[in-house]
Amino acid sequence: MPGARAIAHLRESGYRDALTGLRKHAWLAAHVAAWATPGTGVAIIGLDHFKQIKDTLGHTGGDAVLAQTRPDFRASPSPAAARRSAWG
Repeated sequence: MPGARAIAHLRESGYRDALTGLRKHAWLAAHVAAWATPGTGVAIIGLDHFKQIKDTLGHTGGDAVLAQTRPDFRASPSPAAARRSAWG
C-alpha cells in the first residue's frame, strides 16, 4: 500500500533528526512503554556549551559540530545501547 508506506515514512521522519539521524524525544515518548523494563536505562546526552558554539560559529558551525559528533552517539556495543534520542 503506497499510502500506508508514505504515512509510515512521514511518521519515522518525525521521529528522527534530519541532520544527525538520531531519534527525537517524540520517538522516546511514543515507544518507551514498549521496551522499557525494570533495569532498562536511558542516557540523555548533552553537548556542553553548545549554545556558545552556535553563538560563535553560527547555525552552520553548530550543524558541523553535531554532524561530527553523531558517529560517536550512534556507535554502540549492543542494540539496547543504540536506543538513543536527541532532545532539542
